Amino acid sequence: MTKKFYIVFYLYSSILYAFDYKTYGALHLGNYDSSKNDFIAGFGLEAGVKNDKHKIYLSMPNIYFNNQFSEKEIGILMYSLNYDFFIKNLNQFYPYIGAGLNYSSFYLENKYINNQINTNLQFGILYKFNKNFSFNIGIRYFNINYINDILGEFISVEFNL
Repeated sequence: MTKKFYIVFYLYSSILYAFDYKTYGALHLGNYDSSKNDFIAGFGLEAGVKNDKHKIYLSMPNIYFNNQFSEKEIGILMYSLNYDFFIKNLNQFYPYIGAGLNYSSFYLENKYINNQINTNLQFGILYKFNKNFSFNIGIRYFNINYINDILGEFISVEFNL
């Protein structure tokens, strides 16, 4: 098993080095809304790799809503695989567009009620403070059947690992 781990780690490191990718982590907050539900809160974590043209990452956004038809809170726990393409480097500003796949779990009062796979689209601007820290602001659209479509703004702070 140790030998397989080193082989995978070597291949992963070689790919990162060949395409000048850097690993990073991020924390983000969002303001999400849906036509069926009122926003309560949105936050998440993400980790991935990026260079000056591409960003590939796993994110775990959590979104909570109040259902306008009942007094119960609806929560969504998502696992997302995303790709962002940086359109152009404008000094320290990097506008981007992206898309991703989500695996979403829905729960009502701490009981899981549904799971599904859906998509997301996003666009925004990344601002690099220096080579280790950047600030991201954007808009994300989730195509989720159970709750209807969700649209929201988010901000995040990214840091190179």
